[in-house]
Amino acid sequence: MQTEVTKDLPAGEFSLRDASIGVRFAPLVFFCVWALLPLFLMFWGPFDFQLDNPDTLIGFLFACVLAFGLGYTLFAPSTRVEIVRHPRPHPRINAFYVAACVLSALLVEPSIYAYTGKHVWQIDSVLNQREVYLELLSALEQGSPLRKAMSALRGLSAPLILLVLPTAAVYWPDLARRARWSILGVVLCFLLFSLFRGTDKEMGDLLVFFFTGIAIAAGFRSLRGAQIDRKAFVRRAAIGFCVIMVFVTLFTLRKAARMQGALSFCLYNDVACFTVDTGSDFVNFIRFSFGMLSAYLNQGYYGLSVALNTDFNWTYGIGHSSFLVSFFSSFFDSESIYQDGLMYALRAGGWDDRYVWSSAFPWLASDLTFWGVPPFMFLIGAVYSRAWFAAIARRSLSGIMVFALLSIFIVYLPANNQLAQSPDYYVATVVWLAIFVLEGVRNVSRKDFVDHGRNRVVR
Repeated sequence: MQTEVTKDLPAGEFSLRDASIGVRFAPLVFFCVWALLPLFLMFWGPFDFQLDNPDTLIGFLFACVLAFGLGYTLFAPSTRVEIVRHPRPHPRINAFYVAACVLSALLVEPSIYAYTGKHVWQIDSVLNQREVYLELLSALEQGSPLRKAMSALRGLSAPLILLVLPTAAVYWPDLARRARWSILGVVLCFLLFSLFRGTDKEMGDLLVFFFTGIAIAAGFRSLRGAQIDRKAFVRRAAIGFCVIMVFVTLFTLRKAARMQGALSFCLYNDVACFTVDTGSDFVNFIRFSFGMLSAYLNQGYYGLSVALNTDFNWTYGIGHSSFLVSFFSSFFDSESIYQDGLMYALRAGGWDDRYVWSSAFPWLASDLTFWGVPPFMFLIGAVYSRAWFAAIARRSLSGIMVFALLSIFIVYLPANNQLAQSPDYYVATVVWLAIFVLEGVRNVSRKDFVDHGRNRVVR
């Protein structure tokens, strides 16, 4: 049954201003809501935080949100753009998907063994997620050469493997059958890696990439006047809701397994506690889910409040990334860079970065100072805006990837600087951001932009 109807596009130029406000500013609204939600939970959530500097914390967060919003708004394309009704994806996109699936399959077994000491066929060992997670922590402390080698290989292959996840929903109608099967193969490898490590990161990344692709696909159709059938919209919304509920359920069950069913828990150093027990198992499960999700969201902003009271020591441009700090320390046999950073200084404030989060802002401030973080967020907002419109206007491969990776950055923002914590996401971000910028420079060099007074026309 036909689920959408596409209106005839106007000949020639098409103004992005003709797009609905929702399409133009949906990513900005998402960022503002998500960045301020943990702040709301700190004051009106289940935990009672005792903050030494609430006014400074609120002022800093609103400055970052405002800077991001200004960057997004000022750099959002407002020109008249000639768009293609149905731009074709990259001519080798099917081959990219197959190659990514093959790489994922080749890396999953040695990666699991390097991080856990187990083999992929020992699937029964993942039933006890608490034991799996404790074994992972023990393996990480040992720092084996095999794990470092696999981490490097995963980083080098990440630009291709991560390509599959956010672009699948955007290019799905144009993909060959082998490419669609390859998508499932990559997703399976992600899930296996998550199960054997006992971590939620991989499933969280899949969730973010899934909804990012759905959002780009919806924006792409809306920009071209497609009208979604209400029944189809309700059906897709129901599927999305089910995906979220499955993730939340698995997340809660895994945390309950780690805590061995405890009904009361405190954040690190007992800075705030939460009691779950109400007498009803179902209500306990709901309250535990809400409490755990709240803890994951707002503990990072508590760490940020502690970091705002620390002294700044420059970390030479690498303090924003635990991966870079670890690499530098092992290469030069020195811990001085890490000990100069804000993350190490948090220990003196009773908030140990080895066990709890402090949001992405102290990581960034280690290199930029807290005064330099809002300008950086302005830049992120500008790139996020450009990538969004490149994705929905042209289905630009680099635009989709930059938008998806920055969405990962935003989703994990209250917790940590996710894009810089591991080689795979760091390398993928650098590669795709470079491609995105070079494509923009190439378009300008080819005189694709023609000035007409104050208005620029894209041909």
